[in-house]
Amino acid sequence: MLAPGPSSLAATVNFLRSALRRYRRSGAGGPVAANVAWLLLERGVQLVTGLAVSILLARYLGASQFGELNFLISLVALLAPLAALGLNHILTKYFVEDPDNADRAAGTAMALRFGGGFVAIAVAQIVLLFVRPGDGWSQIFGLYLGVGALFNAFLVIEFWFLAKVESRFVAIAKIVGALISVATKALAVMLGADFQVFVILTALDYVVVGLLLLVAYQIRTKGVARLRASLSTAGRQLGQSWWLILSGLTATVNLKIDQVMLGCDLHPNRGGSVCSCGPTLRGLVLRTRDHRVLTLCVNPSRQTG
Repeated sequence: MLAPGPSSLAATVNFLRSALRRYRRSGAGGPVAANVAWLLLERGVQLVTGLAVSILLARYLGASQFGELNFLISLVALLAPLAALGLNHILTKYFVEDPDNADRAAGTAMALRFGGGFVAIAVAQIVLLFVRPGDGWSQIFGLYLGVGALFNAFLVIEFWFLAKVESRFVAIAKIVGALISVATKALAVMLGADFQVFVILTALDYVVVGLLLLVAYQIRTKGVARLRASLSTAGRQLGQSWWLILSGLTATVNLKIDQVMLGCDLHPNRGGSVCSCGPTLRGLVLRTRDHRVLTLCVNPSRQTG
């Protein structure tokens, strides 16, 4: 991985200085600070709950089955940029610049992400067919996770809240989802559930967070019924985002390819050992490509609507 050059570092410093000046001029430091606090709280809760779930499942499932579960999760995550279609990087700009058409932009992005999700499921099944020939269970479990990941299409709502500088809704939804995930998996362990149950519960994690975001959007706007897709909007969004799929794949490969390669190997124990520290490492990484904190610097004065 190439280190950032002096020019990119200078550009980052200039961007942060400009953002700080905007905060001071707009007087929006309070709301922005509150939003950053919510985002940090959410990340902290996810770090702790992710580590707790990893320890719990690693001890209960053992290295072999835990490695298998993380192989499937990593494969789905590796193909997630195909489902996201690079839209995460442009949606907040749409919502900030054209709030009157936010319902159309959000509905179109959701439809595109659902379509991309089906493509990702198909690719995952093809990959499993080649790397796990004759292993029908891996394909079934991969299908479970892929169908659950379709609900990531509702993550579009997160960027609407970011544009409104109201990240507490997103943070609360994800914190509740993380706590539900821990509770259900702990209950499954106490009941002595088998491996398939944990695959299904992991798939339901995506479903729960997606639905919670949809509920938060309905509570905030009463606008779920107004969400709609538009072919012209879809064309504009894809025209701006298609090349960002490559950057998303690159970033995801850096985090996930080792776990996928170990899962393709004949040593699942090693996959379980490596994956047990994955949530901790991911929680400590500041993923600026998500634009979750830096987006607040774009237009902090737009807080209503």
